[in-house]
Amino acid sequence: MKVALRPELIYHVQQTPFMMNRDFFSVFTVYAGGLSKYLANFLIQFFFYGWLGPFILLAAGLLLLLAGIGIAHTLGEVLHFREFHRMGDTCFSA
Repeated sequence: MKVALRPELIYHVQQTPFMMNRDFFSVFTVYAGGLSKYLANFLIQFFFYGWLGPFILLAAGLLLLLAGIGIAHTLGEVLHFREFHRMGDTCFSA
């Protein structure tokens, strides 16, 4: 007799159930990082489905990439402006 264990099912059995009510949410608001854990628990419930979990990871990765590009673009403009301003001061001071 062969017994096959599916590790993804063991993981889903061990995960915390997610409930959409005020009491469950309030548990996560009393410590630092609680809202991130609340969001993670919300998203993890969709990993049960074979196609939805990878799609959520892809969407999260793309959002992080876009946020990083936006931050880099903003920092680039700020640094460029400061460099340009510094060059203007040296050109007009003589």
